[in-house]
Amino acid sequence: MKTLFLIVMTFMLFCSQAHGESFKLLSAEIPPFTSETREAEGFCIDLVRELFKRSGMGLEIQFLPWARAQYKVRTAPEGKALLITPLTRVPKREAFYDWILPLYEYKLQLITNDGSVPVHDEAAMKAFEICVLRESPAQYKLEEKGFKKVYAATTELKCLQLLKHERTKAVLVHGIVMGIHNYKAFDGDPKELIRGIAYPGRALYLAAPKGAVSKKMRDKLQRAMEKMKSDGTYDAILGKYMN
Repeated sequence: MKTLFLIVMTFMLFCSQAHGESFKLLSAEIPPFTSETREAEGFCIDLVRELFKRSGMGLEIQFLPWARAQYKVRTAPEGKALLITPLTRVPKREAFYDWILPLYEYKLQLITNDGSVPVHDEAAMKAFEICVLRESPAQYKLEEKGFKKVYAATTELKCLQLLKHERTKAVLVHGIVMGIHNYKAFDGDPKELIRGIAYPGRALYLAAPKGAVSKKMRDKLQRAMEKMKSDGTYDAILGKYMN
């Protein structure tokens, strides 16, 4: 009986520990970084899956509209085992999350496919509609700069579709690589794209509710990231999406 009791207690302790190191990652349709609708899940999803595999932690993925994913993580009880990516670290968001690990850095890039649109002139561009991803650094940047004609779409992919079909004049994309990738999704020729204003770089993060990821877990993830960069895994995953 004593032996059985010890076995049961050991099993319960194991389950409790396993549960404590298992997370649900919330994301959205933001190719090439994350995607539920394409053959590959995206750079950030592949990267986080490998990080958690190497760190011995469980991971479940759930895709939601981007604004809803942010809301669920931002308003989650402290310590709830949720994660979110690809979330850019900006002052407006700073206090709502624990910022676990930077995954990728980019610059906000204004693009058009119409040579008559003055994408190099910030003041002149305030007369034109610009498409952005809703609740994103691109939207926040244009609001900060005083732009009024901003169309916030549910995905950046939608913005590139509108640009390709001449239904918007310009898009502020989260990195030119992302802009080219999504423009090609609608048979657009990247050579058609004209680059204009670029705003300073930001990093895409893996983030969580306050207190959800312990220092021990962060250290595991950091060591796994360092190893992936040194053994070529990081570049191999990046190359899968950025070429």
